[in-house]
Amino acid sequence: MVPTNGTAVLRSIHRDVVNLECVDEKGPFFVSLTRNPEDFTELAIQLSWQDWQLIQAALPKRDTPIVYGTLLKNAPQFTAQSGSTVHRHFERLQTSVETELIPALTTRFYILPGMLPLVLESRETLIQEKKTDPFVRRAAQILTEIEHDGNGQYNLAPLVGLGIGFTPSGDDFIAGACSVEPFLTKSGTGAFTGVDRTGLERSLGRTTTGGATLLRLVLNGTPPAYIDNLLTSLFAGEAAAVIQIAARHGHSSGYDTLAGIIWRIRMHNT
Repeated sequence: MVPTNGTAVLRSIHRDVVNLECVDEKGPFFVSLTRNPEDFTELAIQLSWQDWQLIQAALPKRDTPIVYGTLLKNAPQFTAQSGSTVHRHFERLQTSVETELIPALTTRFYILPGMLPLVLESRETLIQEKKTDPFVRRAAQILTEIEHDGNGQYNLAPLVGLGIGFTPSGDDFIAGACSVEPFLTKSGTGAFTGVDRTGLERSLGRTTTGGATLLRLVLNGTPPAYIDNLLTSLFAGEAAAVIQIAARHGHSSGYDTLAGIIWRIRMHNT
């Protein structure tokens, strides 16, 4: 997915990741330079320690164009992890969520973080309660409309760009919902209703560059490794590990992703 050559603009540096903004016909997205394998995605270029040191020393000021094509010569190829546990049964995933994960979440948190209230609290209360986070309240309205629509596909496009931060909460929620679908299609439970991915692709311009990058990866079927790790731990029934993975990722992004996973699993049974 990384363009084979061209010019990008340096936008941000986070620990071991340099984010370069590229633009195509769908809008802006990030190509990341990283030396940490955990940050490696199909929209990243993994560098050796030596190359990383050279890049760090030569980085221009932010918002400065960079020609990055020469970095691709020896860059390793991304190998998608998602789907590695796809042979497992949906029933196991459902049981893990309802009997192990949700009790662990409600025991651990007095106030649920991120978008988790959407799947663990009364939707009507969230919509009416003035003290509720306005983004969560809006998401509750959107999901309620989707659930009563009955149009054959779940139109999550209104969630694109909803929230603040590098990846808005709505995008993280969508990422979780879409990433769990390959597991649901293997359950053999009859007709399959999925997320409307065409609508999401058309909405990429409404979110941040970080959010658009995440959604591109998810729509391509190659989500970041942390999402695959969330799903793998869910299948294993490791509730504590799931919560730990979610807590490590961003301010609330991990919890927002987890909320999307739980919502999509539940919708599969309705």
